[in-house]
Amino acid sequence: MNVMKLIYSIFYLSLFMICATSCGKEDSLVPNETQKNYFIISPDATDPVSVLRREFRERNEIHLLFNDTLCHEQQGTNTEGIPIWYTEILDLSYSLTSGGDELYLDYLTNQSEMKEGIHFIETYMIPRLASPLRPYSILLVNQLSENYYGTIRAIDYYLGYRCLALSVGNIAEMNEQEKRDFFSPIFGEIISKKINNVPAAVMEKFYTFSKEFYGKTYAAAGVPEDENYVYDYDKVYSRGLLRAYYNLFISADYDLSDYIEALFNTSEEEFKNKYAAYPIIGEKYDVLKQIIISDLGFIF
Repeated sequence: MNVMKLIYSIFYLSLFMICATSCGKEDSLVPNETQKNYFIISPDATDPVSVLRREFRERNEIHLLFNDTLCHEQQGTNTEGIPIWYTEILDLSYSLTSGGDELYLDYLTNQSEMKEGIHFIETYMIPRLASPLRPYSILLVNQLSENYYGTIRAIDYYLGYRCLALSVGNIAEMNEQEKRDFFSPIFGEIISKKINNVPAAVMEKFYTFSKEFYGKTYAAAGVPEDENYVYDYDKVYSRGLLRAYYNLFISADYDLSDYIEALFNTSEEEFKNKYAAYPIIGEKYDVLKQIIISDLGFIF
């Protein structure tokens, strides 16, 4: 027994010495150097495009881009003297949950077009967005296209994770109203993404009108069912909802989405005239509009 104890003691002592030696040889853990933010224009850059971008950032607290290459710079050479380049590309369609969309960019080619695009967004878009609603960056291009089920089609904008891309190649052909209308769906999408930041107690002011019906069948809500697949709009509108599935009331999320869509894609006069016989719809519209103004800082 004493011999076995001696053997075990020697074994554990040896194991301890090995671990101590190994730990002593490890390099100290130090944080890596903070990665450079290639959206930022160097104060030393004096070329006209860099100046445009830097001044825009100073005025609006938004990074401005004219192509999706954030940087392409040499970072030394290899052993054979061949330059080593580092390139960072803006992944416009980057998403935490998907592989992204297939997008195509046609860049602006001269400073006149760039300045016209800047004037466009500084006149019709940015003044209506409080700082928390503004995108991290804006990419102005001549034309933006996407692969839509195998067909390439032009689109006006793409709202990505860290960038809003805008197709501004035809703004010279727009009249005043068309320029204003251009941003309506963009505003609606921005608000849809930011509305979750509003406290639940505030949003309850909107939901309270119709919450007893959300997601319920007509039968569960004590409402007579439609017969012969004849849709009775009065049953839906009188409860503050803008649509329903057959004999099923929509969820709270769909309700909110419908009203945001109405706020940004239909004039207030047209909307309220359409639902004049249903005061509860007008009330919900006004409540949500005020929330968007007061709690998100949007300017209608």
